[in-house]
Amino acid sequence: MIKNKKGQEEGLEIMMAMLLLALIIVLLVFFMLINKGKIGEEKLTAIGFSENNLLLLSYLRTPLSYNGEEILMSDLIVLEDKDKIEEETKKILDTYCNGKCGWKIELEYTDDKIVVSNGDFIETLSSDFELTGFDGNIQVKFQKGVIERIMAYSKYKILK
Repeated sequence: MIKNKKGQEEGLEIMMAMLLLALIIVLLVFFMLINKGKIGEEKLTAIGFSENNLLLLSYLRTPLSYNGEEILMSDLIVLEDKDKIEEETKKILDTYCNGKCGWKIELEYTDDKIVVSNGDFIETLSSDFELTGFDGNIQVKFQKGVIERIMAYSKYKILK
């Protein structure tokens, strides 16, 4: 019985392979717990910023009628017609959000500031853009977020 030792080395090799496999699995789980979804969060944030920038650019490129002529929203911003800017901004962004998100546009001229929003909201993303006006650069700041009542409802639903 003792003379026949052929199968003993293979048994040790299998045990070492199992230990190595278990060590690899433990290390993978350890590194996954350390990251805890950070990569996915970064991708979602990047997608959100990209969507926000596209929305701001679409807003600025939206054609509208002004004194019988068709111009872009960015041209209207340069013309500084506050009432028309507020009216058209509300039309454009309310159509996009459809009551499900909050938004705020800030237009900073060299000597004036126009702020248009659809109420209180919790800011999630913001984008900036700069236009060249007649008497200097115009800062266009766009913020988008979740309306507080929707956020409160979703927190209540999660807790329930």
